[in-house]
Amino acid sequence: MLKKLICRKKGEELVSFIHKRLKIVQNLSAGKSSYYVYYCMGSPFFALNAGRMENNLVTFSGGVSINKQLQKEGKLGVSVSPSFINEHNPGVIFVSGFLSRPLDEFYALCQKYEIHVDAVTQHRVYEIPPSWDFGSPRWILGLMYIADKLHPGKLEVDLKKEADDFYLQFYGMRFKEARPNRSFHRPSSGIWPHTQTLYNDLKMEMPKQALLKISTMRLFNLLTSCQP
Repeated sequence: MLKKLICRKKGEELVSFIHKRLKIVQNLSAGKSSYYVYYCMGSPFFALNAGRMENNLVTFSGGVSINKQLQKEGKLGVSVSPSFINEHNPGVIFVSGFLSRPLDEFYALCQKYEIHVDAVTQHRVYEIPPSWDFGSPRWILGLMYIADKLHPGKLEVDLKKEADDFYLQFYGMRFKEARPNRSFHRPSSGIWPHTQTLYNDLKMEMPKQALLKISTMRLFNLLTSCQP
């Protein structure tokens, strides 16, 4: 009985944390971002499906997702040609936290295959921290990260403090105390993130055990219900 009460209290705290941050991003995105946004996984040529949550995070943050133009879908996404990316000329590219690669390799692929969009030439390609954009309540941190990149200097939130507060409250550790293991986000263990990501000097991992028992779908409903 006590365990159920504790879980319920933690769940209520989590919903409150998420709802407050949704309102912050919602107010920020009211002015809309000027950026077209492309969301890919690992390679520039693998676009996430139009209906995936990651693209909804972009839309909620005020960006225009070019992934919404895709006319087909696969299990997670679909292969696209360099011409699709160049034609829509995204000003920002996000690389999924589920499967990523070092950004220097990403830029090298863009150069090799002549992807000359604004996001590449102006160095606005960003890796999402692992599990910050799908599959766990940490998507609220990903939402703030995305909003910060789409509205530079306007979020007025200390993302490092937000991450520390979230990890301490719900996982019992500071954000910077995590260590990387082999996982889908990286083919092998190593320091994460790389250049132009959130913290170049921090090592990351997904916490091994969630301390909450709360429906991710319920939290996602908060996102969709708060749409402007």
